[in-house]
Amino acid sequence: MSRIVFAILGAVVAVFPKQTLTVYEWLAIENRDECTRRSWVVPAVRVEGVVFLVASLLGGKTYQRLLDFSGAVGAVALAAPKQYLGVGGWLSYQSSETVEWNSRFIAVARSFGGLVLLSAIRSHKSGGDDSDATAELDADAESA
Repeated sequence: MSRIVFAILGAVVAVFPKQTLTVYEWLAIENRDECTRRSWVVPAVRVEGVVFLVASLLGGKTYQRLLDFSGAVGAVALAAPKQYLGVGGWLSYQSSETVEWNSRFIAVARSFGGLVLLSAIRSHKSGGDDSDATAELDADAESA
C-alpha cells in the first residue's frame, strides 16, 4: 500500500511542484508573504517527486532505500519537529530566521514524521516485501 501512496505523491509533486509548495506554505507558514524561496527550491521539489515516483515503480532495494531515508527523516521530524522545520526553512528560504511556522503545523510535522517512520519500520518487519502493493501496481499496469 505504501508504494502506491509514495508513487501517487511523487507523481503529484513532480508534475505540480509550485502548486505543492504553495499549498505547503499556506498550511505551514504564518507569514508566507514575507518569505522568499531560494531559486533552486522548485526544481529540487520536482526532482524529489521524480525520485519518489521512480523508486516506487521500481520497488525492491531502490524502494527500500527510499523508505530507509524517509524513515530517518521521519524520526527527526517526530523527535524534534521545530528543529526539522527550522532546517527546512534554512535550506529553502532567504532570511529563514524570519519564517514563522504555524504552531498547529508543528504537530502535523511530528505526526507525519511518525507515520513515515512507522511505514519504514513496517517495511523492514516484512523483509522489505511490499508484495500487496507490487501486485496492485502490476494489475494496474496489465489493465492499462
